[in-house]
Amino acid sequence: MDDNLTATDIHHLSRSIAVKVYNETKIILTVGIYASNERNPEVKMIKDYVYELVQADKGITQIHGFYVDETKKIITFDLVFDFKYKNPPKKIEELTATLSEKYPEYSFYIIEDKDFSV
Repeated sequence: MDDNLTATDIHHLSRSIAVKVYNETKIILTVGIYASNERNPEVKMIKDYVYELVQADKGITQIHGFYVDETKKIITFDLVFDFKYKNPPKKIEELTATLSEKYPEYSFYIIEDKDFSV
């Protein structure tokens, strides 16, 4: 890998590897780093809105890996659900619909992450 890649470059590369592995094997793989681009006021505003939505649901224990790709119009983040949460895929579907309505120019990729620390 070229040693002059930015965190953003590595973020894009690692996300695309994880998606490719999942699509081909259905195995969730964490690779690389999470880049952050909150210096942009619009991105910060979107992130604050997403965090507000997520934190309203007490069954979601964590959100991380939030990234807005302004060029490709893609927003990605991971959610960690409480083990007792009944239907994480349904919640992800609901969040995606809510966010798509507010930000129709973006596609959303919300990953259900597992918490194995319990």
